[in-house]
Amino acid sequence: MPHKSPTQAWSFFLAGGLVAAALYAFVPNPVVSGLAFSAVGIGAGYAIILGIRRYRPLPAWPWRLLSAACFLFLAGALLRTMLDQHSGLGGVLPDCFTIPGYLCMFLALGGFLRARVGDKRHAVIDGLLIGVGVTVLFVMFFTVPAVSITGRQAAVSALAGVYPLLDGILVLLVMNLAFATRRGPAFSMLLGCMALLLTGDVAYAIIGTEGELVGSPLLDLPFLLGFTLIGASGLHPSMADIGRQASLPIQAWSARRLILIAPALAVPFVLAVLIEKPTTFDRLLLAVGGAAIVVLLLARAVSAVRGYAAAQHRYEYQATHDSLTGLANRSLWFTGVRQMLAQPVDGQEVWVYFLDLDGFKYVNDSRGHMAGDQVIAEVAGRLRACAPAAAQIARVGGDEFVVAYRATREDALTLAEVILQTMRQTLRMPGADVVVSVSIGISSSTRTAGHTAGEAGFVSRETAAEAARDMAEPTTENGEPTAKAAKNGEPTTAAAEAEAANNAEAAKKGEPAHKKGKAGRNPAEHGEAVRRFGEDGVPEIETAGPIVSAEDLLRDADTAMYEAKANGRDGWVIFDPVMRDRVRERIDIDLALREAMALGQLHLAFQPVAHMPTGRIVGAEALLRWTHPERGLIGPATFIPVAEESGLIIDIGRWVMHESLWQLAQWRAEGVVAERFWLSINVSPRQLRDARLPGELGAALREYGLPPTAVVIELTESVMIEPSNAIDQTMQALRDLGVSLVVDDFGTGFSALGYLRNFPVTGVKIDKSFVVGLGHNPEDEAIVRAVAAMSEALQLSVVAEGVQDEGQRELLSRIGVTYGQGWLWGHAVSAGDFARRWSVAPPVRIQAGASRLNAQ
Repeated sequence: MPHKSPTQAWSFFLAGGLVAAALYAFVPNPVVSGLAFSAVGIGAGYAIILGIRRYRPLPAWPWRLLSAACFLFLAGALLRTMLDQHSGLGGVLPDCFTIPGYLCMFLALGGFLRARVGDKRHAVIDGLLIGVGVTVLFVMFFTVPAVSITGRQAAVSALAGVYPLLDGILVLLVMNLAFATRRGPAFSMLLGCMALLLTGDVAYAIIGTEGELVGSPLLDLPFLLGFTLIGASGLHPSMADIGRQASLPIQAWSARRLILIAPALAVPFVLAVLIEKPTTFDRLLLAVGGAAIVVLLLARAVSAVRGYAAAQHRYEYQATHDSLTGLANRSLWFTGVRQMLAQPVDGQEVWVYFLDLDGFKYVNDSRGHMAGDQVIAEVAGRLRACAPAAAQIARVGGDEFVVAYRATREDALTLAEVILQTMRQTLRMPGADVVVSVSIGISSSTRTAGHTAGEAGFVSRETAAEAARDMAEPTTENGEPTAKAAKNGEPTTAAAEAEAANNAEAAKKGEPAHKKGKAGRNPAEHGEAVRRFGEDGVPEIETAGPIVSAEDLLRDADTAMYEAKANGRDGWVIFDPVMRDRVRERIDIDLALREAMALGQLHLAFQPVAHMPTGRIVGAEALLRWTHPERGLIGPATFIPVAEESGLIIDIGRWVMHESLWQLAQWRAEGVVAERFWLSINVSPRQLRDARLPGELGAALREYGLPPTAVVIELTESVMIEPSNAIDQTMQALRDLGVSLVVDDFGTGFSALGYLRNFPVTGVKIDKSFVVGLGHNPEDEAIVRAVAAMSEALQLSVVAEGVQDEGQRELLSRIGVTYGQGWLWGHAVSAGDFARRWSVAPPVRIQAGASRLNAQ
């Protein structure tokens, strides 16, 4: 028989408790009733202990106190039924167990409340409002009558009056917990238990006003049901959530909350009206209760206003600051920079530093994102420490920070060096030390403004004088003075000639020469130069238009940061307008490249690879070419880095792979190449990070019917230096597929021959920069010999690139280099030209009447 799931134990306990309650209520047998009551009470205490062991709530001590309270309540209830309530011992002994049971329960509920994180004022005040109202009601109708009964021991009467007060405290704690805790099955059953306990106490308080301490056994039925609910609560999996730390829910006066609070608020005031002949104690009680409620209402109002203000401040802070570092975010930083720009200081500029952490990705990948967050927080702290107090600091990206600082050029560059030195210091992390550096791009309001259309300001007087001379002498559209252009026989524009005539006419009248804009057009509105003269007659040039923006400074600093990355990292670069031109060029190339993909402007060229000793063509390298309709042939060195950065290289590489394999299949089918002929395909590091590459290549080989040995994948040296599990897995998968892996341009990067042992490569291609020096540069020859010898030891194939003459070929053959590629055998040509020039198939004879030539 299958075992019941542990998570269903609570439902079985609940069902068993309900059965026991039915036996207790409907079987008029004291033995059966006592056994049922005892079984459920003992079972509730042990059920809680079992739940603690099974679900391990944190903290566990409140649940242990509830278990103890169950045993104490059970002992008190059993003693109350067994002892004579009118004797001294019988009237007091049960309370020696019951009252400690209440104390255990109060401490347990308080422990649950301690786990609520956040502002508890509203929940406490709302609980107090209900608690005060209920306490006033209980004291007036239960405590006072119980204490006033004569004919019994004073201790018994006093204890009888204590229980209504305990019930008031119970209501206070239960309401606080209800307002501060989100609902769950275990919590709902716990609240139900408290409600039943309160019901039973009220029932006993009612008979206590008549001087009775024991009544019908049915008065204990709520306690039995309460034991059932608290035992089921302890066995439910959600019992672990009650004491777990959690934020408080919103403490608003909802309709359900007002249903509980409103009657409690009305108690003192309604009773003051309904009681016809109140005693002095009644008046005092109602006055104190009413005053307490008024004070609590005022406190609730003040607390609500303060809470709203605090929440507003918190939301504003969260909206303008980074949650991890506490630094300003981009929006607040922009506001600060705009204020700096709006309040210029003579002799100082606004400098913006864009910082990007070098190698931060490796920290995240190797040590996890939690360690990465610790690094970010530490970097933010260091920036605060080393930057001047007036600097504006913000975090604008995952590992990107910006600093704005008003200073002279000398001070600004000093700060850049201070930041670099500060960041180079080892970060002491809990698990291991981390070393990071930063690349910094710097822009300034003057430098950026000088190349931003419409920047307001004055240039130097020397520049102004030179500009005035230029303005006095009209020029052609290409900037050539009109007179000089005419002298040289160059054409002048009609606008320039008209301008010359206007200036000549102005000279006759004694007026200064000037440039005119279009009719009705204000040059200042378009950022054009507006001319004015100083007191000494030397003209000054004022440019007009919008002031340089914070966005401009951030953009230019970002551009300079990438330049710092390209320069080797761990350094700073000041923005230069040429950088912006390069960025625009990259954007233009990216857009044009995407269009070229769609319009078929890309094509392949094939350069032969020869067997050195025999000169036989044994392979070829597929090279990507781009012929732009306007710019002509664009070299791979120009567009491949752009494609790599934008991710377009994935689609381009996929196209190159299919186009190359299709062409190789065509050549093999037509007999253009031999069966052992192989084709090299270049693959970028970005492609190697794509886990789909081996599967796509395998599918393409099957589609075109090619063996894996007919394909060589050429890699760059950088993949062996930069650690990447994704690249390692892709390379191994390619080798498992059966294709060869060759390191292209070997020797130009930072890798060493020792790296080759750690990767599944099958060969190397010696870069042409070493081949070109053979015969007259001993160092190049030594390098080539070392590569050939090590490759032979590692059983790697060697291809020499850039072979241009027979002398180089003969020397390479003697060194032991087996294959060569270069102009000695031919340039990269189209597939058709390759087939016509290096086909191994015999030429097809032209038959009479043939309508088509199959070969030439």
